[in-house]
Amino acid sequence: MPFRAALVRAILLAAVASALLATPVAAISPDRSPSVTEPFVSEDCGFEVDVAIPKQNVTMTTFFDQEGNVSRVRFSGQLHLAFTNPANGTTIRLSASGPIVLDFARDRFLALGTGAGPSPQGGIVVAHGQVTLDGTLVHGTSVDLCPLLA
Repeated sequence: MPFRAALVRAILLAAVASALLATPVAAISPDRSPSVTEPFVSEDCGFEVDVAIPKQNVTMTTFFDQEGNVSRVRFSGQLHLAFTNPANGTTIRLSASGPIVLDFARDRFLALGTGAGPSPQGGIVVAHGQVTLDGTLVHGTSVDLCPLLA
């Protein structure tokens, strides 16, 4: 009889352990919110550049890992930018509508459309393609707008 009771307990324990291990971890839903960019002045070129946003309808989707840490952020929608050097009136207009993905788990910035922003090396860069978060171009193209605005 003790053998049978021990066997039943072992089977029950195995069944409970299996059920616990088979229970899926609750997924953390992505957070979606509007992303609004206000006009600003950049000094990244070494001279003043006025950045206007004539058109924007961007959604920011934030993804989380199982511990609740931000693992990825995706920007999608329309974003039109105008970069102007007020000293000479030169303006460059572009659509930076993306989508743009910041993938922290893989340490990369991915511009599937066109993205624009400051470069860690200095300047304002327009990038299209896969770029690491430190600004090193991996695939795709990038252009520094500063010489074009000077």
